[in-house]
Amino acid sequence: MIKVESITNGKGNGAKNQYIIRTPKGLIFQSYNTLVAFYTLDRKGEKILYYNAEAYFSKTTTKYYNLFKSDFEIKQEKALSKKEFNNLLKNNFNL
Repeated sequence: MIKVESITNGKGNGAKNQYIIRTPKGLIFQSYNTLVAFYTLDRKGEKILYYNAEAYFSKTTTKYYNLFKSDFEIKQEKALSKKEFNNLLKNNFNL
């Protein structure tokens, strides 16, 4: 089952245009209409965050990207080209 929710801002309210998409295989961070990053578990069962290094990160997107990382205690990140990022999304989440 897929569930979409707004990221909570510092005041405890849902942030506009900043979303977490929960799937059985991991979480996806979406800012406005752009899928920015996702995390899944690696073979060792540790969280790994993949992000589109070619995507434009505005000040707002960067703020919520960092919040996404800290809220879910993600310590390992991997930058991908847009093509690599989209291929992994397709293979892991059927998007």
